[in-house]
Amino acid sequence: MEKSEQLFHSIYERYKPVLHICARRYGVAEDDIEDIVQDTFYIYYRKYPLTWNDSQIKSMLGTIVKNQSIDYMRKRMRHPIILYNPQQMELTDGVLKQLIARDSLTILLEKERYRLVWGGLRAMRADWAQVFMLHIVYGYPICEVSRILETTDAACRTRLSRGRKFLKKYMQKHYEDWP
Repeated sequence: MEKSEQLFHSIYERYKPVLHICARRYGVAEDDIEDIVQDTFYIYYRKYPLTWNDSQIKSMLGTIVKNQSIDYMRKRMRHPIILYNPQQMELTDGVLKQLIARDSLTILLEKERYRLVWGGLRAMRADWAQVFMLHIVYGYPICEVSRILETTDAACRTRLSRGRKFLKKYMQKHYEDWP
């Protein structure tokens, strides 16, 4: 093995586990993490010197894996993978039948619940509501929510938990049939 291959192999072995963790935190699906990490090393090997010091290498690999993960998430949002699942189709058919067969009273009660939930969201602290909306309503993963709000994953999870507890108490207080 020549010297550049040895250098690259040592970099690869040192930073591969860290890059796996980073890709997972950026919301990359478990099946695709290895591809993202491999692409990261490929880009680094092609464009950057292997003789940099550890902090430069770590910084650049972190930047590359972040950009690769963001590209992956954008691609996934543009082209979602939809798999045919017969059991899911049966559930969907049942839900559609229920929606079609609803009466006026059921629709009115659902609108009232909807209004109460939005009232609860408006009543809770703004930072809790932001996390709640981004994660629960819009479906962003916690790592993406923390990036958008420029905070840590742990802070987002805490805000989400407190927001859920607040909303549950709010709904129990304002809606008698709420569990």
